[in-house]
Amino acid sequence: MLAEALTHAGYKVKSSYTGVDGINEIKNNAYDLILLDIMLPYKSGDEIIKETREFSETPVIVINFSPLQTVHLVTCNGYFLWVFSVSH
Repeated sequence: MLAEALTHAGYKVKSSYTGVDGINEIKNNAYDLILLDIMLPYKSGDEIIKETREFSETPVIVINFSPLQTVHLVTCNGYFLWVFSVSH
């Protein structure tokens, strides 16, 4: 859903669905921004951030889908944490 909206807005988007695929994608390609779900299978977002910082300074926005009905954008140790919900 987020990738679709960003693509529609004119951004080039590459999605990875596991932490392992995500870190491999980050290692093998250059990105202007990483939108990262903190709760990925096989490798967590925390692990991906730590590994990414070993070779890249690409900005990271951490996304956490939450049952909350509000949107929060806060800075956390130099990273952004964006908590939001998607209404059905």
